[in-house]
Amino acid sequence: MVASDPIPCPAAARYCAVSNHCHDDSGISSRFSSSNVASITTAVTGALRNVRTAMEAAGYAEGQYTVLAQTYSSPVPRGGGFRYPQSGWTRQSIGGCGIWNRDADWANDTVVPIFNQTIRDAVAASGLTNVRTLEMTEALAGRRLCESSVGLLEERGAASA
Repeated sequence: MVASDPIPCPAAARYCAVSNHCHDDSGISSRFSSSNVASITTAVTGALRNVRTAMEAAGYAEGQYTVLAQTYSSPVPRGGGFRYPQSGWTRQSIGGCGIWNRDADWANDTVVPIFNQTIRDAVAASGLTNVRTLEMTEALAGRRLCESSVGLLEERGAASA
């Protein structure tokens, strides 16, 4: 869903890390309004149908191929799951994890579920019978950026190459 992401994730992460809280910023949260989500869902539905049109033009019947729609996994843990505390700048200066706890919670509790429901709704609305959804919601669990169960190579005693 690259072309139709409500907000590019790297840009959002940079913005939230250095200038503001994302969870209560109207410039960010407005991208998750029901009208914008509906617009994005329509765009993704159209993209899925375009795949069908392209495959038909190439001579394939719908039963001859499978379309894979992938959901998102959160790249960061909930606020309480970071290996560095939110206080001070340690989380950013040592770990490079400049995200506030409330924003991490918001990303996990609001943003990722909206992204994923958008994918599921678009698949359902597409009318395609050959779409399978690859559920990635928990794919990074235990391995998210800055998660307490993950550390820098230096912290883990591994020599840098």
